[in-house]
Amino acid sequence: MFKLRPYQSEARDAILREWADGRKKTLLVLPTGTGKTVVFAKVVEHQVMRGGRALIMAHRGELLTQASDKIYEASGLQTALEKADSTNAVQRIAFEMDMYELVAWIDDHKNEYASFILYGDQDEE
Repeated sequence: MFKLRPYQSEARDAILREWADGRKKTLLVLPTGTGKTVVFAKVVEHQVMRGGRALIMAHRGELLTQASDKIYEASGLQTALEKADSTNAVQRIAFEMDMYELVAWIDDHKNEYASFILYGDQDEE
């Protein structure tokens, strides 16, 4: 399990505050190598520990594998991966946002850096 660095804790807490203030969509951006995936994993852990469900999407399987591995390393949570059969297929996913407390899109910006677009629902505790 990972202990967050102070700036990582600030990033996680800022995401949760945004959700608590009613802003459902937020973007996690940190410099390369500073642990965006660890912060993301801790946000997922927070939601799951509160009884929530998370859906994480990406356009490449290795991004999902990396996220799954980091979630396990950072929190001990097990994940299930589901990938499209064809990398050329455009997949449309239809779901009700109410099914998940966290929906995330991982984007790697042409292999240069990753960002996490997070859609969440966070009630004040």
